[in-house]
Amino acid sequence: MRDAIFRNAIAVAWLAFLHLYSLPAWTQDKVASITALISIQESEGMTEADLDTASLKRLEQWMVQRTLQRARQNYASQGYDPRTYNPKVDVGSVYALVGGKKLAVIRMTTDNQVRSVWIMGFHRGDFLRVTCGRGSNHDIPLFSGECGQKVTEAFGVSIKPQLTR
Repeated sequence: MRDAIFRNAIAVAWLAFLHLYSLPAWTQDKVASITALISIQESEGMTEADLDTASLKRLEQWMVQRTLQRARQNYASQGYDPRTYNPKVDVGSVYALVGGKKLAVIRMTTDNQVRSVWIMGFHRGDFLRVTCGRGSNHDIPLFSGECGQKVTEAFGVSIKPQLTR
């Protein structure tokens, strides 16, 4: 059941990654815009309680593996030898409690040229994933801008500064 969710969780992510990774090298120094997408799927019996450290690491590994597999395919479709495609990948994942929801956050940087962030969790019985990508080596804010708008839309949560006296 969990594996099915993990397999389906990357469906849209690889499309964003392929689009971003195919940008010309000269654009990498510019602050690229952020592409943000929401994917909704059935929870298949999983709940927020099933989101543990082992699940997070499996999800992280799966996202990286599938994203690189698709990128290799894209590399080959451009006429290059996929065996020579060996990008430097930095990845990390954490859980964040936001508005009472437990969200998995996976960040990935590829060759210091492409940044991707996946925010995943449950809302109203569905397993949701927000995929945010940027074709440059600039951070992607999770709770503001384009990505933050999609997180708010998907999960009904946001982080807003609270003024106190």
